[in-house]
Amino acid sequence: MFGQSLLSGAFGGPTCTTDTDQLFPSTITTTSIATYQLNNATTSIPSNTYPGTPSNITYAAGKFGNAAVFNGSSSEISLGSSNSFSYTTTGALSINMWIKTTNTSTAYVVSKANDSSGQYEWAIEQLSNGTLSLHAYTNAGGFASTINNTAVINDGNWHNLVGVIVNNTSTTLYIDGIAATSTSFSGTAASYSIPTLIGHFGGIPAATAWFQGDVDQVRIFNTALPQSAITALYNETTTTA
Repeated sequence: MFGQSLLSGAFGGPTCTTDTDQLFPSTITTTSIATYQLNNATTSIPSNTYPGTPSNITYAAGKFGNAAVFNGSSSEISLGSSNSFSYTTTGALSINMWIKTTNTSTAYVVSKANDSSGQYEWAIEQLSNGTLSLHAYTNAGGFASTINNTAVINDGNWHNLVGVIVNNTSTTLYIDGIAATSTSFSGTAASYSIPTLIGHFGGIPAATAWFQGDVDQVRIFNTALPQSAITALYNETTTTA
């Protein structure tokens, strides 16, 4: 079935799928635990195992097919509280997506955190200068590891981002296939049963918690993607196969 894994075809060329929306790179064999095409729906692949619950989401032309549009004040997609999205459970986590924004305020692209309960695991934050940071938190609510990628993404163009967290080891943030220098952990990583949210930092009503822009092709892996896979994801193309 399309999307259960990134198709492992021959290295000589891409493998076509029966889906007209997306051609997975044939050189990637890592299986995603959840893929959200966000093509007018928030269902997950495979088999809608981790369905997304949308709030105030609309859709527009995306990087591949359509994409989810976030209004910057009340839009979010909850992916539920599964431990499969906790790197402390899986040992490592990679979050891959395409985003497009012109927002010039602080915002959160995706997070597994809840400020109301004081429970934080990880988050990808857009800073007001248009760069992104990846945070992993401690049980005390501080930063176990945090890294900033200096590439500017709020230029109204589509950008590919991949956050990679290896439990109690390192965080790495890739923008358009290029990594910022990894940073090591300091302190014990946190683990809580709290929702993973696209477009919001849970429990914060202020505008600084909400992402404004478009999001497409969200994938979550329970492994640390290597550079070769991240490069292939950045170089994805559409298909009519």
